[in-house]
Amino acid sequence: MASRSPGRCLEYVVERMQSLFQHWGLANVRAMTAEGTGARSGAFSALANRNFRLFFTGQLISLVGIWIQQVALSWSVLELTDSALYVGLVAALDSLPVLLLALYAGVVADRMSRHRLVIITKLCSMVLALLLAGLVFAQVRSVWPIMVIAALFGVVNAFDIPARHTLFGDLVGKDGL
Repeated sequence: MASRSPGRCLEYVVERMQSLFQHWGLANVRAMTAEGTGARSGAFSALANRNFRLFFTGQLISLVGIWIQQVALSWSVLELTDSALYVGLVAALDSLPVLLLALYAGVVADRMSRHRLVIITKLCSMVLALLLAGLVFAQVRSVWPIMVIAALFGVVNAFDIPARHTLFGDLVGKDGL
């Protein structure tokens, strides 16, 4: 199968969604994107912006990786300890920094380049994922390094979430939201 450009892939997705919606008797997807009218209103109008499509696709891939990493963290702890307590502790270490640092991270996201902050947090997430993979491949039999990775991943997520969410508005502008 020949490779497709992101623009062509988007057109294909819109066409498939339109055929499904027509099959179900729902609204026309092209009308929902305000395609052809020059208007930038509608549920999918942000997809008209190339940078938004690229960012959205990258975030979709990144978030799937993050979800897989969270499952791998819990699975590794369960395999090592066979303890629900430790699995819950890793989940708490992964989530608690987001709760504790959310306000501060939001201020940081407002004061520095969101684009740069998202790149930094994604690079940190990648390093942590590689460290976790290294621990698994090295067959490290201790749970504390995994807990440290979970806590660090939570700190990275605390800064990534506000920067990523506000970057959407920066990419498409007020009219595209």
